[in-house]
Amino acid sequence: MLIDNPWGVGTVGRATVRSAPDIATAQVVVEHTEPTSAEAMRRTTAVLDAVRAALTGFGVPDTAVTNSTFAIRPETHWTGEKEIFVGHHCWASFTFATTGLGRLEELLGALVAAGAARIGSVQFDVSTRQELVDQARREAVADARRKARLYADAADVRLGQVVHVEELSPRSAPDEVGEGMSDTPHSLVPAHVEVGAVILVGTSILPG
Repeated sequence: MLIDNPWGVGTVGRATVRSAPDIATAQVVVEHTEPTSAEAMRRTTAVLDAVRAALTGFGVPDTAVTNSTFAIRPETHWTGEKEIFVGHHCWASFTFATTGLGRLEELLGALVAAGAARIGSVQFDVSTRQELVDQARREAVADARRKARLYADAADVRLGQVVHVEELSPRSAPDEVGEGMSDTPHSLVPAHVEVGAVILVGTSILPG
């Protein structure tokens, strides 16, 4: 490939920082189908109260419950060409966050025992995520500059100033390093979460 306008050395730096999780979030769904809409709402609300009480019992405050939704609709099914009315389906969901990871499995079991129909979207994170992201970015820049020095030494040229810095999406960069988490045998909670950064750095080449 010919380079029409040579300008310097472009290198991509990558870094991954790991930390033990200290926060878990999950979505809880409560649902009931009853002959009347009033009964469906009553049953769903009663179970919802029981589930929220279970959360309170595990030290999860009301402020940690977000994204609440509620819906009710007629439910039918088809028998041949005939639509049969089944009842009124009431559905409610919310997301909660907890820092009590040591009792997370026990907590999820208590929510199911209280009547939760489904628990999903369980995710783990760290409260210091921004600090980890910043650390990964710094290390990625350092990695890119190390590569630039290596290439300059191999090409017998002298590097000048950094003239370009750009953060790349881990998904679009080759040999990507992104976010993820490892599996811990016999435990719902992972050993760590990963925060990654991919940085493109352009460095000028000094003449002579």
